[in-house]
Amino acid sequence: MKKYLYFLFLLSFYSCGNSFENEHAGALPHTVDSRENISPTQMSKEDRDLIASAKGRSVKSLTYSDLANRLEFAGGKLHIFNFWRVDCIPCRENNAHLEKIQTELGEDKVRLIHINMDESNRRKDVNIFIRQEGLIGDIYQLEKASPGAQIGASGVDWDTELPALYLVDNAKEIKFYYQQTFEYEELKAVVGSLVL
Repeated sequence: MKKYLYFLFLLSFYSCGNSFENEHAGALPHTVDSRENISPTQMSKEDRDLIASAKGRSVKSLTYSDLANRLEFAGGKLHIFNFWRVDCIPCRENNAHLEKIQTELGEDKVRLIHINMDESNRRKDVNIFIRQEGLIGDIYQLEKASPGAQIGASGVDWDTELPALYLVDNAKEIKFYYQQTFEYEELKAVVGSLVL
């Protein structure tokens, strides 16, 4: 009987070891051949979203009254209020031009403030976009306080067309509003003439 129990004990120990090894055999590639089939460019949307979220930038909320205060006290340097939306292709082009101008002219001359006009429920998409694009300016999402709230209440005459730029330096009495797409050189000339 002891021999029989001893044999069962060894058999169960051996089978547990094999099942553990079999369960984990496919978890990681063990050969060069299997690793060669994994391409770093073949990434799922979920993986891209995860990597984007790891970069840490996220959009901050901005109310209409906050925006009005920022416009009123924008001075000492040129403030560029850039109104945009994620699915607006011309907005993306302006974003890239503005980021480049901000880098070239420096923060002591220009302050770039991106104001996203997407609905609040798209905040996740906005966060992913700004991280993937690597936007360096301040990034806010304009919150709609009430159905009747309008951007015009903040002192900007805006008819909801995007992209829209509002260039302000109250100390120099500069207030220019543009509702259009710019080529890089064209935008650089406009901004450059205001910071001299």
